[in-house]
Amino acid sequence: MLKAPYWFAGLGVIVAVALLALLLERTALSPEEARAAISHPESVDWMSIEDDPDKPIEINWMPLPRFPNGQEGAYAERELEERFNVDIKPILLDIPGYGQRKPMLFAAGEIPDVIWNGNPIDVQRDIFHGTIRPIPRELIKKHAPRYYQVITEHAPVGWLYADYAGQNWGLPMIWAEGGLPAPGVWRKDWLDAVGIEKEPQTMEEFHEAFRRFTFDDPDGNGIDDTYGLTNTNTGWHMMFSEFFGAYGVLPFDWVERDGKIVWGGITPEAKQVLGLLRQWYEEGIIDPEWVTDDLAGTGRKRLKEKIMSGRIGYAHSLGIFQEFDAESPNSLVNVLAQLNPSAQVVPAAFPAGPDGQSGNRVWGKASNVYVVGPGVIEEPLKLIRLLKLLEYQLANGEDTYLQFSYGQEGLHWDYALPDDGSPGTGRESGIRRLEPYALDRDYQREVLPVWGIEDPDYERANTSLEQRKFDKRYRDEAYALSNVIGRSSMVPSSQQYLEDLRNWQLIVYTEIITGEKPLAYFDTFVEEWLARGGAQMTAEAEAVLQRKQTLLEGDAFKEKAIQ
Repeated sequence: MLKAPYWFAGLGVIVAVALLALLLERTALSPEEARAAISHPESVDWMSIEDDPDKPIEINWMPLPRFPNGQEGAYAERELEERFNVDIKPILLDIPGYGQRKPMLFAAGEIPDVIWNGNPIDVQRDIFHGTIRPIPRELIKKHAPRYYQVITEHAPVGWLYADYAGQNWGLPMIWAEGGLPAPGVWRKDWLDAVGIEKEPQTMEEFHEAFRRFTFDDPDGNGIDDTYGLTNTNTGWHMMFSEFFGAYGVLPFDWVERDGKIVWGGITPEAKQVLGLLRQWYEEGIIDPEWVTDDLAGTGRKRLKEKIMSGRIGYAHSLGIFQEFDAESPNSLVNVLAQLNPSAQVVPAAFPAGPDGQSGNRVWGKASNVYVVGPGVIEEPLKLIRLLKLLEYQLANGEDTYLQFSYGQEGLHWDYALPDDGSPGTGRESGIRRLEPYALDRDYQREVLPVWGIEDPDYERANTSLEQRKFDKRYRDEAYALSNVIGRSSMVPSSQQYLEDLRNWQLIVYTEIITGEKPLAYFDTFVEEWLARGGAQMTAEAEAVLQRKQTLLEGDAFKEKAIQ
């Protein structure tokens, strides 16, 4: 999530990208040229090409933009270069820099060999600009079978993100944390103060706790200054998501109903939840500041401030291990203990709805996609070598994986000692960075590779036993609710309609909850949503769902569960 300074810089990025988009438009392929290029890409007999390890290869690389302080020649880069006889030329940027630099390079025809794309729609844009080339899945299986297996087992929808017109156009990546739902947290001292001995489990019990937090003076100061909860009306992916989840719906994502795809926000269940939230707001148990609390823009800071200051007794999505880590000085439990030693927070359950459903929205383990530029056609060994160095990081055991994910053991990181100071069994206490690499800026500059892929099995094995127990108890994947096609931007017309419809939906939902519009207006909203592009998106989303099922049920995916 972007920090505040990035938003100011982002204003300049918006202007720059708008101007550069015009330039890109001039250099893009015509629709006819794009269709021809997609249907008949440059002919390369990929399966007949064999690597020549003695031949040096130079690869220009634009990685994930998390390297504002990065520099060429970091530890993992050097290791890969030496082992695979490559010279990696990284383009290390932050997010604003990426937004400016990528269009400039593409417009000038200076397209890197490897390019990070943060969203499936970006892959499609690159295809229609004629700036990237397909990567046959059979070639990936041949040179990177372990990588192929990891994606297929843990994040198969990533192959959908890279798929277009029956071809594979990229290399999907994994974000292991993206599959874990985040519960809320309770002020446990408030639950005790208002006489709730059993932590709430159902929507009715949540409602009763919110009511008592608001009206029963849980902080004992004799002032009417507390509320049950707050939320956000700007971060669509967080808007009261666990309460919608209790009714089995994702209001801002595609869901499946009776074998058909439908926008969750126009379902009868969504209307039912809106009616419930409207009732809660009328009762006064929702902090009225929720309308202006920009939690999406300020990250978790505002939410943590409110539960620590004693304004609210429940905060959504804060129930992750990092906020309960006794070793972290910035965790919620430690900061709260300094501010108010008598205060106590505990993770919440996901509230169960009337039919026993519960859960919270997740992005999913499939994350970004790396694509390749035309340089791999001019010099095919670049792609072969690329696949081999990717495979090496995953296929040579845990030690190799850790080396390229965290750096050199004993120099850049080590296993933390158990609380009692005994040697313990190493990874049971998790990984910690060593000085002088503890700070992100130093770690990024000196250690991180330009390419990093997560293997959820290795990551879990090297997470502390304490965190594993926490995640199993509070963040079980059984409670993870995700978009049925992974990302809504997979729908082609989403470029035209999605952002406008989402923003409008946020406004309408807010107006219904606060009483500015009657609940009956929901039916009008549904009609207008369909008329304003939603019907077209739905038809296209159905085609994407069918493509997902065809893609992931065929070939090597036949016995894999569809994610």
